[in-house]
Amino acid sequence: MTANTNNFKTILVPLDGSKYSEKALQRACEIADAFDSKIILVYVVEKSLPVNLLDRKEYLNILRKFG
Repeated sequence: MTANTNNFKTILVPLDGSKYSEKALQRACEIADAFDSKIILVYVVEKSLPVNLLDRKEYLNILRKFG
């Protein structure tokens, strides 16, 4: 017989500020507690938003504020 291994060593959770991503984070925390897992968070930005390269600093400030 093989030993039962932890299939949830690391959990990747993408966040975008929505209520759905917050719920996913809550669930990931529950799983991490149960399996002694590590959580990696990734903030996801919608690519379809137009970004003017001249406004890069302002855009980064907005991302930091909501991230």
